[in-house]
Amino acid sequence: MRLKELIQPELIILDAEIKDTSQMIDFVADLMASAMPSLERDFIKQGFLDREVLGGTYVGDGIALPHARVAPPGKELLAVIRPKVPIANSDGEDINLIVATVTDPGHPEGHLNLLSSLARILHKDSCRKALREATSVGEVVHLLSREGEPGPRFYELLLVVLTDDEAVHDFLNMLARMGVQGATAITARGMAEILSSGPSLFAGFRELFGAVGSARLVISAMDATMTEQVMERFRTWRKESESGGVAFSVPISGAIGLNRDEF
Repeated sequence: MRLKELIQPELIILDAEIKDTSQMIDFVADLMASAMPSLERDFIKQGFLDREVLGGTYVGDGIALPHARVAPPGKELLAVIRPKVPIANSDGEDINLIVATVTDPGHPEGHLNLLSSLARILHKDSCRKALREATSVGEVVHLLSREGEPGPRFYELLLVVLTDDEAVHDFLNMLARMGVQGATAITARGMAEILSSGPSLFAGFRELFGAVGSARLVISAMDATMTEQVMERFRTWRKESESGGVAFSVPISGAIGLNRDEF
C-alpha cells in the first residue's frame, strides 16, 4: 500500500498533551483503536509494549517510531503526533515528533516497506522541520503525500566488518529500528588469519598481530538516502558500545531483483 493511501487526517494530532513515554504509548493505542474498532485498545497497546521490549523505537533527531504488528490481514495504520511539549525517553533524549504504525503481522514485507518509506522522509532535514512547524493537519497530509510518492531510486551497498556475534546482533537490531529491510551476516577470514594459519613465511603473523580470529561481515543493499543516516548512527554506536568495527559503502550501478526494481 502506498504511503499516501494510509494517511488519515484524524490520525494526525498536533500539540498533543503527552507528558512521558508511558502516556505516549497510551495515547497512540487509543488513537489507533479509534480508527480500527475491530481491535481492542489493550491489544494494540500490548503490541507496542512488546516491540519496545525488543529495543527502543527512538530513532534520533527527536523522533519516536513506535510500531506494532497486530493489525488484521491487509490492514495498516499510520499516525503522526506532535507533543505540545517535548517528552524525555529513558535515555533523557527529547521526543518532539511521534510517527506510529500498526501493520499486519502476516505481511512483514509491507511492514518493512512502510518503515523504510518513513525513514527516508524523516531523514530529510526539510521534512522534519516542516512537520515540527506545521500549523494545520492539512500541511502534514500534503507533505506526507508528496514525499511518499515513489520516484527514481538509487542504492548503495553497505559493508560492515565486526568482531563477534554479539556486535552483529546489536548492529542488526539497530538497522531494523531504522527501517532497513534486510541484511546478510557472513563469517569471514582476514588476511592475517589466513597467512598465519599455514606453514609459510607468514606464519609469524600470529605473534605479530596477537590473537587472530574470524571477522563478521554484514552486507546490506539500501536506498542511498539511508546510507548517510546509517553511517552516522554506526559512528555513534561504535563509540558507545566500544565494539570497534569498520563500515563503508559503495554505489550499486546495476541489480536484478533488488526490492522488486531492476536497473
